[in-house]
Order: sequence, then structure tokens, then C-alpha cells
Amino acid sequence: MATRSAQHGGSDEPTSRVLLKAASLPTALTYLKPVISTPTDHQESPCQRSSATVLNVWDESQTVKGVKLQVHNEEFSFKPGQWVDVTIPGVEEVTGFSMCSSPRELAEHGVLNLAIKESSHPPTLWVHSQCKPGAELNLAASGDFFYDSDSVVSPMALLLVAGGVGVNPLVSILLHCTDMWRLGNEQSPSVVHLLFSAKHTGELLFQRSLLSLMEEFPEKLYCQFYVTQQDRPIPEDLKPHVTVGRIPAATLSALGHKAERAFVCGPPDMIDFAASVLHASGLPPAFIAFEKWFLH
Repeated sequence: MATRSAQHGGSDEPTSRVLLKAASLPTALTYLKPVISTPTDHQESPCQRSSATVLNVWDESQTVKGVKLQVHNEEFSFKPGQWVDVTIPGVEEVTGFSMCSSPRELAEHGVLNLAIKESSHPPTLWVHSQCKPGAELNLAASGDFFYDSDSVVSPMALLLVAGGVGVNPLVSILLHCTDMWRLGNEQSPSVVHLLFSAKHTGELLFQRSLLSLMEEFPEKLYCQFYVTQQDRPIPEDLKPHVTVGRIPAATLSALGHKAERAFVCGPPDMIDFAASVLHASGLPPAFIAFEKWFLH
């Protein structure tokens, strides 16, 4: 029998996904879902399952593989921020990887993207050592950490706080927001701030796309990057956006005071710190959604 674990995009050990929230939402604002324990607690509908074919594999960074999948079931869908349980032929464990593309790209082109960090975990090892175009996989969309814009009645300010490969689901949310801006959707956010921390600029995933999107939406999208172990020169075009060091409490507090919803994804210690500062800044716990990953 297959065993199940979940990852944002790979880790050094098998992990189990747990979604934690500081409090339940009021009835009128239930677009954030209740606490869940593991992917197996989520009941998928038929439209959330599909086979898929690997279209392309590339190096997103020195430690992260990007994978583009062609999804065969036209009814398959997901919400921005969710993960997908991936069944790999010949690999016992069923593993969840957070999607880093927008639901609109899937709806219009039938594709979705993953970004998977290297590790010795069997599914992740397969991606880094054996995954090639043409490989067949099975998918099941899952997860109760997502931004449900359909339940938003007026524009709001969003704050996204990412650590390392935990940026994946937040980029999915960010891309969904940019799609809504392009379409002139009345439910689109008024502004989105992304605070993204990584070891060094080489691990700031999607940096070129994020810089381009900031140019496209200069009054709506702001990305601030932080590097904690920078060991190389910072590229010139990144310098205005990069700070050496951790995300400061003062920055979190200032943005938390303005934000109406916050999504945090990354290492447990970073999440604890960010959630605490955001709550202290005046953002109600019910409006701070975050995911943590724990070793078995």
C-alpha cells in the first residue's frame, strides 16, 4: 500500500503537512477553511483528480527543479495556494507538492507548474534524478490553505510572507491576483505585498518573473527579498529589492497594520515569528493563514 507525505517542494526528510490557524473565522468570512491534519482528511471531488504528462523539466535554481505538467482531465481544478498529491509509478509514497502556477493557466492551457527542492525523499529524488518529458503521473488537488477570491466582496490588501521553497503556494496566489488585475475583476486585491526570504539570491525562486510583474503592476504589486547567507554578488537589477538579513519585525508590523489578510508559508520558526508579529500589529488571528511542515 502506498504511504503518504507532503512537501512544499522537497525537504531533507519525509514530512507530513499540517495546516494551522490561530482562530476560526467569523461565519461571514469563511473563505479560509477549517484546520486539517493530513491530505487524507480532504475529500476530493472527481474534478480534482487527473492523470498528467510531464512536458518539461528545468533547473529553477541549483537545488530546485521546475516541472510543467499537462493535465488530461479538463474538469480538474485547484484554488491558488493548494497542493497536488502526486502518485509516481514505481514510487511507494504519495507526496503533495504545492503548485506555483495560477488556476487560469490550467483552465486556459491545461498545464500546471511545480517547483521541487532536492532531497533524499523518494518522490523528490525521482523528480531530480529520473523525471523526464513524457513521464506519466496521477494527480489529486488538495489542501485547505488557499485564497478564495470568489468569497471576497470588496478589494483588500494582501500580505504574503515566504521562506525558501515555501514561496510556491504564495506565488500561485500572487499569479492569481495578477490574472484578476488583467481581467479587471472587481474582487481583485487592492494591493499585494510579498516578503520573500531565502539563503541567497540564487535561491530566490521566480525572481525574474516577480521583477517583471512588479514592472507591469507598479502601484499594486510590491516584492521585497531577504537573503540570510549571501555568498555572492547581488545582481544589479535585484539590488534595489534585496536586503541582507532576515525579514525585520518592523517591516512585518508596518505591513501587517495595513493588510486585511496575510498568508505565511515557510519553516516553522519563521511562521511562529511572523504570525506573532502580525497579530501584535493588529491583524486578527483569524485573518492570518499559515502552513507548517513537521517531520514524522
